[in-house]
Amino acid sequence: MATVMTPVATASGGLRERKKARLRQQILDTSVRLFRSRGYPETTVEQIVGELEISPATFYNYFRSKDAVLAEVARLALERSRELLESKPEQAEDSDSPGTAGRSHTAGQSGTVEQLRAFLDRVSAGVESDRQLWRAIFATGSLNRGANGERRAAATSGFRILERILSEGQARGEITRALPADHLAQVLQGTILKILADYVFDFPQPHTLSRRLSECLALFLERRS
Repeated sequence: MATVMTPVATASGGLRERKKARLRQQILDTSVRLFRSRGYPETTVEQIVGELEISPATFYNYFRSKDAVLAEVARLALERSRELLESKPEQAEDSDSPGTAGRSHTAGQSGTVEQLRAFLDRVSAGVESDRQLWRAIFATGSLNRGANGERRAAATSGFRILERILSEGQARGEITRALPADHLAQVLQGTILKILADYVFDFPQPHTLSRRLSECLALFLERRS
Protein backbone atom coordinates (compact mmCIF):
# COMPACT_ATOMS: atom_id res chain seq x y z
CA MET A 1 0.00 0.00 0.00
CA ALA A 2 2.88 2.30 -0.58
CA THR A 3 3.42 4.46 -3.60
CA VAL A 4 2.02 2.47 -6.50
CA MET A 5 4.82 1.39 -8.78
CA THR A 6 4.83 -0.75 -11.90
CA PRO A 7 8.24 -2.42 -11.77
CA VAL A 8 10.19 -3.09 -14.93
CA ALA A 9 9.38 -6.48 -16.39
CA THR A 10 12.18 -8.99 -16.00
CA ALA A 11 10.89 -11.89 -18.02
CA SER A 12 13.35 -14.58 -18.89
CA GLY A 13 13.24 -16.75 -21.96
CA GLY A 14 13.47 -15.90 -25.61
CA LEU A 15 13.06 -12.67 -27.50
CA ARG A 16 9.32 -13.17 -27.97
CA GLU A 17 8.72 -13.53 -24.23
CA ARG A 18 10.81 -10.45 -23.45
CA LYS A 19 8.98 -8.38 -26.05
CA LYS A 20 5.63 -9.45 -24.64
CA ALA A 21 6.76 -8.57 -21.12
CA ARG A 22 7.93 -5.13 -22.26
CA LEU A 23 4.65 -4.40 -24.03
CA ARG A 24 2.66 -5.48 -20.98
CA GLN A 25 4.81 -3.15 -18.89
CA GLN A 26 4.22 -0.29 -21.33
CA ILE A 27 0.46 -0.84 -21.14
CA LEU A 28 0.61 -0.71 -17.34
CA ASP A 29 2.82 2.39 -17.28
CA THR A 30 0.75 4.27 -19.85
CA SER A 31 -2.53 3.35 -18.19
CA VAL A 32 -1.34 4.49 -14.77
CA ARG A 33 -0.06 7.77 -16.21
CA LEU A 34 -3.44 8.45 -17.81
CA PHE A 35 -5.34 7.41 -14.68
CA ARG A 36 -3.31 9.97 -12.75
CA SER A 37 -3.52 12.81 -15.25
CA ARG A 38 -7.09 12.40 -16.54
CA GLY A 39 -8.77 10.47 -13.78
CA TYR A 40 -9.70 6.80 -13.83
CA PRO A 41 -13.39 7.19 -14.87
CA GLU A 42 -12.43 9.52 -17.71
CA THR A 43 -9.70 7.27 -19.13
CA THR A 44 -10.76 4.85 -21.86
CA VAL A 45 -9.09 1.87 -23.49
CA GLU A 46 -9.17 3.84 -26.75
CA GLN A 47 -7.07 6.57 -25.15
CA ILE A 48 -4.60 4.04 -23.76
CA VAL A 49 -4.08 2.26 -27.08
CA GLY A 50 -3.91 5.62 -28.88
CA GLU A 51 -1.03 6.70 -26.67
CA LEU A 52 0.78 3.42 -27.32
CA GLU A 53 -0.14 3.25 -31.00
CA ILE A 54 -1.37 -0.33 -30.68
CA SER A 55 -4.72 -1.87 -31.58
CA PRO A 56 -7.50 -2.54 -29.04
CA ALA A 57 -7.09 -6.24 -29.85
CA THR A 58 -3.47 -6.06 -28.73
CA PHE A 59 -4.50 -4.41 -25.45
CA TYR A 60 -7.09 -7.13 -24.81
CA ASN A 61 -4.45 -9.80 -25.36
CA TYR A 62 -2.92 -8.58 -22.09
CA PHE A 63 -5.83 -7.15 -20.08
CA ARG A 64 -9.53 -7.83 -20.50
CA SER A 65 -10.45 -4.24 -19.48
CA LYS A 66 -9.08 -1.12 -17.86
CA ASP A 67 -10.47 -2.51 -14.58
CA ALA A 68 -8.10 -5.44 -15.02
CA VAL A 69 -5.21 -3.00 -15.36
CA LEU A 70 -6.21 -1.31 -12.10
CA ALA A 71 -6.52 -4.72 -10.44
CA GLU A 72 -2.93 -5.46 -11.44
CA VAL A 73 -1.85 -2.11 -10.01
CA ALA A 74 -3.57 -3.08 -6.74
CA ARG A 75 -1.77 -6.43 -6.73
CA LEU A 76 1.56 -4.68 -7.20
CA ALA A 77 0.68 -2.37 -4.30
CA LEU A 78 -0.01 -5.40 -2.09
CA GLU A 79 3.32 -6.90 -3.10
CA ARG A 80 5.06 -3.62 -2.29
CA SER A 81 3.34 -3.50 1.11
CA ARG A 82 4.66 -6.98 1.87
CA GLU A 83 8.18 -5.87 0.97
CA LEU A 84 7.89 -2.83 3.23
CA LEU A 85 6.67 -4.93 6.13
CA GLU A 86 9.73 -7.14 5.76
CA SER A 87 12.08 -4.15 5.66
CA LYS A 88 14.04 -3.02 8.68
CA PRO A 89 13.12 0.49 9.88
CA GLU A 90 16.37 2.00 8.64
CA GLN A 91 15.68 0.51 5.20
CA ALA A 92 12.03 1.53 5.15
CA GLU A 93 12.86 5.17 5.87
CA ASP A 94 15.57 6.03 3.42
CA SER A 95 16.28 9.75 3.24
CA ASP A 96 14.89 10.27 -0.26
CA SER A 97 11.51 8.69 0.52
CA PRO A 98 8.62 11.14 0.01
CA GLY A 99 6.91 12.28 3.16
CA THR A 100 9.52 10.98 5.59
CA ALA A 101 11.81 14.00 5.81
CA GLY A 102 12.07 15.33 9.32
CA ARG A 103 10.43 12.31 10.93
CA SER A 104 12.29 10.42 13.61
CA HIS A 105 11.51 7.82 16.22
CA THR A 106 12.07 7.95 19.94
CA ALA A 107 15.50 6.72 20.96
CA GLY A 108 15.32 3.25 22.43
CA GLN A 109 11.84 2.63 21.02
CA SER A 110 10.95 -1.03 20.63
CA GLY A 111 11.86 -2.81 17.41
CA THR A 112 8.28 -3.90 16.77
CA VAL A 113 6.80 -0.45 17.23
CA GLU A 114 9.50 1.21 15.16
CA GLN A 115 9.06 -1.33 12.37
CA LEU A 116 5.30 -0.77 12.27
CA ARG A 117 5.65 3.01 12.44
CA ALA A 118 8.17 2.97 9.59
CA PHE A 119 5.75 0.87 7.55
CA LEU A 120 2.83 3.22 8.24
CA ASP A 121 4.99 6.25 7.42
CA ARG A 122 5.65 4.82 3.96
CA VAL A 123 2.01 3.83 3.48
CA SER A 124 0.91 7.34 4.41
CA ALA A 125 3.45 9.02 2.12
CA GLY A 126 2.53 6.74 -0.78
CA VAL A 127 -1.22 7.25 -0.56
CA GLU A 128 -0.89 11.00 -0.02
CA SER A 129 1.30 11.35 -3.12
CA ASP A 130 -0.95 9.14 -5.30
CA ARG A 131 -4.35 10.02 -3.91
CA GLN A 132 -6.34 10.02 -7.15
CA LEU A 133 -5.11 6.58 -8.15
CA TRP A 134 -5.85 5.20 -4.68
CA ARG A 135 -9.35 6.66 -4.85
CA ALA A 136 -9.93 4.63 -8.02
CA ILE A 137 -8.51 1.48 -6.40
CA PHE A 138 -10.89 1.74 -3.46
CA ALA A 139 -13.88 2.84 -5.56
CA THR A 140 -13.59 -0.21 -7.83
CA GLY A 141 -12.90 -2.73 -5.07
CA SER A 142 -9.60 -3.65 -6.69
CA LEU A 143 -8.15 -4.65 -3.31
CA ASN A 144 -10.86 -7.26 -2.76
CA ARG A 145 -8.84 -10.24 -1.57
CA GLY A 146 -11.39 -12.78 -2.72
CA ALA A 147 -11.67 -11.49 -6.28
CA ASN A 148 -8.45 -12.85 -7.71
CA GLY A 149 -6.08 -15.65 -6.79
CA GLU A 150 -2.93 -13.57 -7.20
CA ARG A 151 -4.30 -10.66 -5.18
CA ARG A 152 -5.47 -13.03 -2.47
CA ALA A 153 -2.03 -14.65 -2.34
CA ALA A 154 -0.33 -11.25 -2.09
CA ALA A 155 -2.71 -10.12 0.67
CA THR A 156 -2.28 -13.38 2.56
CA SER A 157 1.50 -13.15 2.40
CA GLY A 158 1.44 -9.64 3.84
CA PHE A 159 -1.03 -10.69 6.51
CA ARG A 160 1.22 -13.53 7.69
CA ILE A 161 4.18 -11.17 7.98
CA LEU A 162 2.08 -8.71 9.98
CA GLU A 163 0.89 -11.57 12.21
CA ARG A 164 4.50 -12.60 12.85
CA ILE A 165 5.56 -9.04 13.68
CA LEU A 166 2.70 -8.66 16.16
CA SER A 167 3.38 -12.06 17.70
CA GLU A 168 7.03 -11.11 18.25
CA GLY A 169 5.89 -7.84 19.78
CA GLN A 170 3.57 -9.69 22.13
CA ALA A 171 6.39 -11.97 23.21
CA ARG A 172 8.50 -8.90 24.07
CA GLY A 173 5.63 -7.22 25.91
CA GLU A 174 5.32 -4.40 23.36
CA ILE A 175 2.00 -5.30 21.75
CA THR A 176 -1.29 -5.88 23.56
CA ARG A 177 -2.21 -9.47 24.35
CA ALA A 178 -5.93 -8.68 24.37
CA LEU A 179 -6.30 -10.88 21.26
CA PRO A 180 -4.21 -13.58 19.59
CA ALA A 181 -1.71 -12.27 17.05
CA ASP A 182 -3.71 -13.49 14.04
CA HIS A 183 -6.84 -11.70 15.31
CA LEU A 184 -4.83 -8.54 15.98
CA ALA A 185 -3.36 -8.69 12.48
CA GLN A 186 -6.83 -8.95 10.99
CA VAL A 187 -8.12 -6.00 13.00
CA LEU A 188 -5.06 -3.86 12.30
CA GLN A 189 -5.06 -4.63 8.58
CA GLY A 190 -8.77 -3.91 8.28
CA THR A 191 -8.48 -0.69 10.27
CA ILE A 192 -5.61 0.56 8.12
CA LEU A 193 -7.58 -0.08 4.92
CA LYS A 194 -10.63 1.71 6.35
CA ILE A 195 -8.53 4.72 7.34
CA LEU A 196 -6.96 4.85 3.87
CA ALA A 197 -10.33 4.66 2.12
CA ASP A 198 -11.80 7.36 4.37
CA TYR A 199 -8.81 9.60 3.66
CA VAL A 200 -9.00 9.43 -0.14
CA PHE A 201 -12.74 10.21 -0.01
CA ASP A 202 -12.44 12.91 2.71
CA PHE A 203 -14.76 10.97 5.03
CA PRO A 204 -16.24 12.17 7.32
CA GLN A 205 -14.22 15.31 6.54
CA PRO A 206 -10.69 16.05 5.30
CA HIS A 207 -8.06 14.92 7.79
CA THR A 208 -4.37 14.16 8.18
CA LEU A 209 -3.62 10.60 7.16
CA SER A 210 -0.33 10.15 9.03
CA ARG A 211 -1.92 11.26 12.30
CA ARG A 212 -4.86 8.86 11.93
CA LEU A 213 -2.54 5.94 11.20
CA SER A 214 -0.37 6.80 14.20
CA GLU A 215 -3.45 6.93 16.44
CA CYS A 216 -4.54 3.58 15.04
CA LEU A 217 -1.24 1.93 15.92
CA ALA A 218 -1.38 3.32 19.46
CA LEU A 219 -4.47 1.21 20.12
CA PHE A 220 -2.42 -1.96 19.63
CA LEU A 221 0.44 -1.12 21.99
CA GLU A 222 0.77 -2.72 25.39
CA ARG A 223 -0.43 -0.36 28.11
CA ARG A 224 2.05 0.30 30.84
CA SER A 225 1.15 1.73 34.26
